[in-house]
Amino acid sequence: MRRYAAVSDGDHESRELCEAHGVRHVVVPNDPLGAKHNAALELALADGHWHVAMLLPSDDFMDVRWVAQGVEVVDGGAHYVMPARCGIYDVATGRAMVMVSKEHGVRRFGAARMVSRHAIERVWPLWTAGKARGLDTDSHARLVGAGFDMRVVVTDYLPVTDVKGEGNLWSYDTWSGGRGVERGTPEQVLGMMSQAHQEQILAATADMISARR
Repeated sequence: MRRYAAVSDGDHESRELCEAHGVRHVVVPNDPLGAKHNAALELALADGHWHVAMLLPSDDFMDVRWVAQGVEVVDGGAHYVMPARCGIYDVATGRAMVMVSKEHGVRRFGAARMVSRHAIERVWPLWTAGKARGLDTDSHARLVGAGFDMRVVVTDYLPVTDVKGEGNLWSYDTWSGGRGVERGTPEQVLGMMSQAHQEQILAATADMISARR
């Protein structure tokens, strides 16, 4: 599985992580995000040895089982696939929830979507270059507008979790009162991570709660 990323100007830590883990990357301005996202995908398109791309933001964690399951659905004829559920964890408070997209309903989140190379090349560029927000909605509209219907896949595990920390465009509270939300526990939404990563995140939560007392 090849990995590609767009690293912001001046973000030396992310660049070092890419280099340490063999992630092919390009350094571009962080604003506008649409152009930044396109830069990473354009880097991938220059490589001819793949047929499915996963769109996974840098603050999300994914269960590796979703890779095989999502690719299998694309290989079966779908061009645009997403998991039915996404966990959300708020580092500042320790709150957890699960967002659910109906099988034939509205897309409620964007993490861990899979898109065939054919669809990406058909709608290119996938994101409006000048956009700074709403990129999931933007790319979704381009794909659906070109005739690539979204296939929502139900799994018996939680495929992906969005960890909300400082600097997120959309906070935990943006989604907590909306439709398609189920209660969750930290153990549930962080379950795809290693024990060490879970402990690191939970420790950060404990420190932030303690600092507010």
